[in-house]
Amino acid sequence: MCIRDSACSIAIPYGTYIVRETTTPHNYTPVDDFIVQITENHPGTPQVWRVMLDKEFEAKLKIIKQDDETKKPVLQKNTEFKIYDLDHKKYVEQVTTYPTTVKHKSYFTDEQGYLILPQNLKIGHYRIEEVNAPYGYTLNENYYEVNVDSNTAYQMDGTSGDVIIEIVYENHPVKGELNIVKQGEVLNGFKNEFTYQKENLEGAVFEVYAAEDIYTADFQKDDQGNRILEYASGVLVGTVTTDKDGKAQIADLPIGTYKVVEKTAPEGFVLNEEAQTVTFSYKDQKTPVIEQTAAFENDRQKVEVSVVKQDAENETVVAGAEFGLYAKEDILAHGEVVVKADTLLGKAVSNEDGKAVFESDLPFGSYYIKELAAPAGYVSSFETLEVTAKYQGQDVKVVKLESVFKNQPTKVTFKKSDITTGVELSGATLIVLDKDGNVVFSDIASIRFDGVGFKSVVIDNIPAGSRVVVKEVYAAGSYKVTSSDNIETTIVAGDTVNADFTNDYNNKLIYSTGVVNHFEYDGTGWEWVQN
Repeated sequence: MCIRDSACSIAIPYGTYIVRETTTPHNYTPVDDFIVQITENHPGTPQVWRVMLDKEFEAKLKIIKQDDETKKPVLQKNTEFKIYDLDHKKYVEQVTTYPTTVKHKSYFTDEQGYLILPQNLKIGHYRIEEVNAPYGYTLNENYYEVNVDSNTAYQMDGTSGDVIIEIVYENHPVKGELNIVKQGEVLNGFKNEFTYQKENLEGAVFEVYAAEDIYTADFQKDDQGNRILEYASGVLVGTVTTDKDGKAQIADLPIGTYKVVEKTAPEGFVLNEEAQTVTFSYKDQKTPVIEQTAAFENDRQKVEVSVVKQDAENETVVAGAEFGLYAKEDILAHGEVVVKADTLLGKAVSNEDGKAVFESDLPFGSYYIKELAAPAGYVSSFETLEVTAKYQGQDVKVVKLESVFKNQPTKVTFKKSDITTGVELSGATLIVLDKDGNVVFSDIASIRFDGVGFKSVVIDNIPAGSRVVVKEVYAAGSYKVTSSDNIETTIVAGDTVNADFTNDYNNKLIYSTGVVNHFEYDGTGWEWVQN
């Protein structure tokens, strides 16, 4: 058997044979297999059977749109491509006739994420250009070049018999970049009062959660037909900590909505419990990263220093005491001294509840308190109390430091007695006046000796240093004042001042009752009698 101008076989027996082209000239396609039958014997003349014509190599392009992260097809239609013929310097145009005649200048992927050109490309050098990326992806501007050549790897379509050259064209999904900024007030000076300025804070810890179900951008589905999740709603996506510039960042987030929660506040600040929600939305194929910022501000943990003033004897509260608050040590701001030790920072006066609250907006540090002026009727306390304000954790808004000062009351003792017997008399009334004749205290206007046997009557809480006049205005029945009816004295802090009055029996009736009150000696002692 001989194939004309090509090849001759060896002598073969009668029979039926399949002829297959096993070697094809470059860039030509092999002819289809065919059958020959040997039925005659011509040993000197080979049988001419067939002239075979090979077709020039052609192929269709199959372009697969693929996610460069998942390495799976992007199951979206209408990704647009153009094909440029590098040999002829023009874009490839192809025509389809069903259902209508259309001239194609661009080619689009289907729901399966790929396209096949409607017609073959001739041998040549071509460039694939992406015109429009699928939703959620950036445009891939790194053009792919392909040779339509029999040496290029290809596949044969089992149904159509088409030669297919497959190209995988990858795209990167658009990502979100979350920037977190932490701010709060920081001490920066002192001008009669402490001043603060807002600065970025280091050391705040944040957690980022998915606020909704977030899926892969490629629209791939699982065996149940559900889209594949990147993050389920409520899942922790990441944890970040602000740096020395007060900033933290979490990048490469899939498009979607996230919740940002502060987990740990910076040292000295109260936790900000208000979560923030940020959404990364696809903008366009030219924007690879969507940036969002979540700014958190923290309240500075405040310091409240107060003093409770009490009576040292009965622990009742006392109003009117004045206190001073001082720095125990140097106070620094940004490494520089802004307040020297022993500086008076503020004053406060105890109210009707006995409490004095310093209004100074204090930073953390060590302080001491002194009484500057005692309340009226009390001895000044020379006690110094120290307090230290330290950070008490992110859940405490105000550090409350309360101290108790106790003061001893001033005292005046009044004693009244019979001039002869020395026995105390009852029924007299005394009034405490100042040097101008005014009652010292409206609530202590007079003192009454109510019965025999009381040695004295004491008035507390007359202001130390006061010059007072004690006047007897009524000496009781049957008695007259024999001492001076006005006794002047000065109240001394920490000491008891005495005012002594004596009276003499005058044998006069008590008012109009006909009764004379006096003391009589019965041989053993003095007895109060009325006759």
